[in-house]
Amino acid sequence: MRKIMWCVTAGALAVASGVAYWYGPAEPTAATARAVESAASATHLSQADRTGLPPSTPVLAESPSRKLASDTGWISELARSAKPEDWLEAHKAVHRCILNESLKRTNPTIAQRADMVSLSGRVVDCSGLTAEQRRDYMSWLDRALASDVRGAVVQRWIAGPNGNPDDLETRRDDPLVQSWMKETTTLLETAASKGDIEAISGLSSIYDYGSIAPRNPARSAMLDMVVLKAREAEPGRPAPAFRKLVEGHRRRFSPEEIRALEMQADDFYNACCQKK
Repeated sequence: MRKIMWCVTAGALAVASGVAYWYGPAEPTAATARAVESAASATHLSQADRTGLPPSTPVLAESPSRKLASDTGWISELARSAKPEDWLEAHKAVHRCILNESLKRTNPTIAQRADMVSLSGRVVDCSGLTAEQRRDYMSWLDRALASDVRGAVVQRWIAGPNGNPDDLETRRDDPLVQSWMKETTTLLETAASKGDIEAISGLSSIYDYGSIAPRNPARSAMLDMVVLKAREAEPGRPAPAFRKLVEGHRRRFSPEEIRALEMQADDFYNACCQKK
């Protein structure tokens, strides 16, 4: 997965993600920053566009006629599956439906399309979301986290404290929110050390903007260098956006600092991500 774009809608965080994560093709409001490109690796947009806030704008299905799963029974099937990866998918589907409801309230012109979300090649009609699914979807994420499913930690960041990203704005000083911020940062660091490129990209954004952890521009730059190295190591996957971002970092630091950061990035990449 490669980038998460952010925007603020209805006083809350709203993010349009890219292809694999299926967050919207266009943001209903202002600043975009990170978009998800694929479920496996992360990439950044330009430095000027990045805000470091977690994603929250849902993706709209292109057309109800493309519907492959007309009800939300598929979500319940995933939640009952024995595969931990399915629990994460079930959580994502409900999460996007709930976000779509918020988008629908703020942008009535897309009311029909806002009932549809796309996930894993299916288009789900959110109008069939049940009270039980709304109640249980965060527990599915907890189960995926407990099973160490790749992507679950980043989804925890995306979902926000107890599934409510608004709390990062409205209840930031709440001890529970503060605890969630510290725990989420620690979990992302652990996932990054295991080679989760999406987590590395997310951490870079967090440290760049201090969204859930203190700002650390140097670590942000180093992590962007790691993601660029990982992306360039994948055959046939150019990384112009990340090259541009790293070029921006080079203008922010002295040559000596850049050399030190490059050495740190090499060590990090060799430890976490280089294929043996």
